[in-house]
Amino acid sequence: MVDLEFDAGDASALAKAVRAAAATLRGQGGSRSGAAESALADFAGSYADRFRDAVVIEAEDRGKLVGVLTDLASGIDRAVQRVEQEREHAREHAAWKVRESERQRSTADALAGPFSGAAVDVPLLVRMGPGRPRQHAGRLRPLRPAPRGEEGIRGP
Repeated sequence: MVDLEFDAGDASALAKAVRAAAATLRGQGGSRSGAAESALADFAGSYADRFRDAVVIEAEDRGKLVGVLTDLASGIDRAVQRVEQEREHAREHAAWKVRESERQRSTADALAGPFSGAAVDVPLLVRMGPGRPRQHAGRLRPLRPAPRGEEGIRGP
């Protein structure tokens, strides 16, 4: 069984930290907005316009970052779930392989019947046929099937 190198505990801790960062950024919206309004109270001119634009951009980017961090945490959670599913699948597959091996072994034992464990050279038995082995030029010849209408084994 192949174990996936993935620490679910570390991944869950990372997801928790990412969610905490997203919550912190989300919570800073009010205080940042208040600080920007206070700064703009006595601020005028083109620099004030640039500062106001920067405040708007920061608020938009902070919202986007909160969304990205939330998506990241959800993705980590899905990865943890998938790894656990894959590990369970691997355990089930290993158990199936054991059951299949046992099934094949019991089928082979059932087919062997009384000859179970006997050392039998099946090719030699086939060459020998019902009588004695036939030889041709000092070697055993394989048996040929009898032609139609004839019974028994054909001679040399």
